[in-house]
Amino acid sequence: DEGAAHLAGALRSNVSLRELYLGMNAVGDVGAAALAVSLGTSNRTLTKLELYGNEIGDDGAIALGRALGTNGTLEDLNLCSNRIGDRGAGALCMGLCDGRNPAPLMDLDVRDNPIAIAGGRDQGDGATARRIERRIRENRKGHRRRNVAREAA
Repeated sequence: DEGAAHLAGALRSNVSLRELYLGMNAVGDVGAAALAVSLGTSNRTLTKLELYGNEIGDDGAIALGRALGTNGTLEDLNLCSNRIGDRGAGALCMGLCDGRNPAPLMDLDVRDNPIAIAGGRDQGDGATARRIERRIRENRKGHRRRNVAREAA
């Protein structure tokens, strides 16, 4: 988390970095929240952020969801194999749909997270993850942004 927080500080003044790979670096909620602040307030160049295989849970995903609502540039966010549950997945969707200047996300990977189906029953079939994927596909085509995200929440 400390390393991610330092990188987040550098991102605030970044004018050239387009891709940042932080997979398998023990980034948790604190580090994800620090990165989210930079993405949501000042960074306008990063298009790809790889955070796979870390320790990000719902709190980190909620912070990232808020950032997605104002970022405007991020196209690819990999959150595969973390600890994100339903609250975090819903926040990611809401950030993309309800933000002032949502990220033009083309790919959001939330595979291999403990995301359950509405009602708290973990079916292990990734239904919420599929709804997020569908929302992104439909967003690319400009379809029904708000309704699809609300399904996943």
